[in-house]
Amino acid sequence: MKRLPLLALAPLAVAAAGWLEAASVPRLELSEIVARSPRIVQGRVVRTWSGWDAGHRAIWTHAEVAVSRDLRGGAGSRVVISELGGVADGLEMHAPGAPRLRAGDEAVLFAYPTATGLWRLRGWSQGLRRIERDASGRALVRTAEPGVVGLEKVGPTAAASLPRTVASEPLEAFLTRVEALLAREAGR
Repeated sequence: MKRLPLLALAPLAVAAAGWLEAASVPRLELSEIVARSPRIVQGRVVRTWSGWDAGHRAIWTHAEVAVSRDLRGGAGSRVVISELGGVADGLEMHAPGAPRLRAGDEAVLFAYPTATGLWRLRGWSQGLRRIERDASGRALVRTAEPGVVGLEKVGPTAAASLPRTVASEPLEAFLTRVEALLAREAGR
């Protein structure tokens, strides 16, 4: 399989100002993620697929999510989240640090619509809060590690530049915090 390096898509980056903003991802507080996400859901990924965009310039991976809890947005029992990168026509486009969803994944997702109608995760992978189970079966939320597109440090300072993993938190406690932020926002 041929790999399509992200640098080969430099002309697309110049044309897509919104994408350029994702080249360096600032850390967002949960309150910012909530405030800037018109769709917030808890759900399970039922399937994924990759394909070219309409202009045949970039490959996107799409994840169809069955919504089990709709915290904001109320637009149906399914939502499709789309992120840069994937495999199509024997070519792989790799976006380092891009969030990846797989069939069976359970998560709380913070999404926004793009100008082209795709739903993307807010703040790169900061809008993806994976749900894991501990040994007793208790649901925990873990923050996905944020990434950067096209910027990877190499050499002895690489470890210092890697994002840290945030400790897990019980799912219900996390959802209570999100609902409190939504209620505070509604009261403004």
